Amino acid sequence: MYLRQSIQTVLGLVFLVISSFALSNTEFTYNVIDGGIEVTGCADGCPSDLVIPEEIDGYTVLSIGAHAFKDKEISSVSLPLTILKIRDAAFFNNRLSELFLPDG
Repeated sequence: MYLRQSIQTVLGLVFLVISSFALSNTEFTYNVIDGGIEVTGCADGCPSDLVIPEEIDGYTVLSIGAHAFKDKEISSVSLPLTILKIRDAAFFNNRLSELFLPDG
């Protein structure tokens, strides 16, 4: 019985850790700013459903840079609770139909 409970606990923790990370396989470019980073774009190509995680390379994502995702054909964006600023024209010339914001 203890083995079963231990396995369930471990599996529950693994699921919690996995689900707490944004599901993003996108590599981002960024600048280090006070206390975190400002995302400046996608390293290769941006997916149409863009998920910006709370953290990149150990830095907290605080801002989206000006023109960061200009002309990228993005249709939806998921932003983390850590975002404090979205700069001018960050998503200019996209066909955004959905914006996902976390509770809080």
